[in-house]
Amino acid sequence: MPLLMIALLTERLGVRGLTARAEVGPIGVVLSREALHMVQVARHNGALYICARASLPYPEGRDGVTASPKVLRRLVWTAMRQGGFRGRRLVTTLPPEDVKLMFFTYTVNAGQSEEAALVRVIADRVEGDLADYVVDYLPVREADHGGGARSSLVVLARRDVVINYLTTFRRAGCEVEALEIGPAAVRRLVVAVRADDDYSNVLVINFGRAQSYLTVLSGRRLLFDREIAFGEDKLLLRLGNALDMSSRSAEKLVRTHGLLPGAGPHGSLGNGAGLDVSQTLVEILKPSFLECVDAIQQVLLYTSSETRGKPVEQIYLLGSIAHWPGADRLLNSLIEVPVTVLDPLAAFAGPNAPPREDAEVSPVVAVATGLALRGMTIHA
Repeated sequence: MPLLMIALLTERLGVRGLTARAEVGPIGVVLSREALHMVQVARHNGALYICARASLPYPEGRDGVTASPKVLRRLVWTAMRQGGFRGRRLVTTLPPEDVKLMFFTYTVNAGQSEEAALVRVIADRVEGDLADYVVDYLPVREADHGGGARSSLVVLARRDVVINYLTTFRRAGCEVEALEIGPAAVRRLVVAVRADDDYSNVLVINFGRAQSYLTVLSGRRLLFDREIAFGEDKLLLRLGNALDMSSRSAEKLVRTHGLLPGAGPHGSLGNGAGLDVSQTLVEILKPSFLECVDAIQQVLLYTSSETRGKPVEQIYLLGSIAHWPGADRLLNSLIEVPVTVLDPLAAFAGPNAPPREDAEVSPVVAVATGLALRGMTIHA
């Protein structure tokens, strides 16, 4: 086929037009509380870009999806068709409530392996038989010159939960290449976005419906991960109670007007009504955001102490509250560290990327993007 015709076909195909030279990675899959999120990344001429993505609400609750291979299969394959995904290799993660993350400090004695030293410490802290759990770990701090204390983030999940989860995917016709945890996916995403920065301390806040997660990276190293009782449900309940409306109506109000004047699509109405609504929302929700800021300040102090006074230079927002209009600006006004919404659709946009129809979906697919990057970067 003439080269000109190949070029024309590639241009016409657009998102589907991946050339033979493009390397396509696994599909990152996240079963969030309300929807299935899937992302796939490709590499062409050294550049990474999102080549396929989909976000589909559940036909029933998440428990119903994970309990039925037939329902999961239908949902996954619908997303694959709509998003134009390639292959069946998946990288996924357990729901947060099925995973326990714990930091351990321990010492490796002479002649002892790191795994053996960790197992000895973990066994004293786990209820029941350690054989009932699947255990993994991520080193956080290694000892200097082979001695002294070491630290690791330990991942614990009930063995039967893991087996049932993987079996459901297998029966749905999927090939699970790896099962990861959220902080590992977040680390991979941030490192890929900040490829030219190997040294800065970065705090990532992943907002969930019930809880949120604070993850600190020091360069490419995962330094800290903590869950806090701050989430979208709590904010919407507070707002609904104050305004005598349902949480759903409160959410619509936030998305329409934003949390700061001018943040939402109707936040700058000429008659001043939009400004008044935005200011009212902030007055009601600011005490809750200040609670979040208190938790952030504690993490900033901890990070500085662990990195010899080196401060956190950037805060990234992910998840549900991250796409509330003005949430980043509100936090910026309450804390001195720069706050930015991490936008994977912008960071990994390319000539073959799917069209961006809904900017709000971007921070919600961040973890799925981090999963999809597995094996696609030198820091896989």
